[in-house]
Amino acid sequence: MAMGRLLDPDPVSDRLDPMRNTSMPRQPQLPLPLPVRLGPSLGRTVKVSQQKNIDVSRAFRQLEIMCRKNQVKQDFQRQRFHERPGLKRKRVRSERWRRTFKEGFKGMIALVKKMKQQGW
Repeated sequence: MAMGRLLDPDPVSDRLDPMRNTSMPRQPQLPLPLPVRLGPSLGRTVKVSQQKNIDVSRAFRQLEIMCRKNQVKQDFQRQRFHERPGLKRKRVRSERWRRTFKEGFKGMIALVKKMKQQGW
């Protein structure tokens, strides 16, 4: 067996191995991603720029909108004190139910308005 390997250094099993086969075209490598600077101000930074017509008051409004959308104030209030896991599950379930109920209620109001416009 060893003698056969010496006579044929490239057996069939080696030719079928895609890692050893250099005749296949290589895929171009993607550039490495840039490192993300994670920090407490990530996602809460607004640049003031005269070229983009963003003055200080507009930047503050944008910052308020971003913080409201990311629920920064709610997270701050929740993290002030430790919340037991059971109470957290209870709170999350309650918030989920309130959100579902609100969506259903809005749908029902829209249906009533639509029916009223149709003359019901």
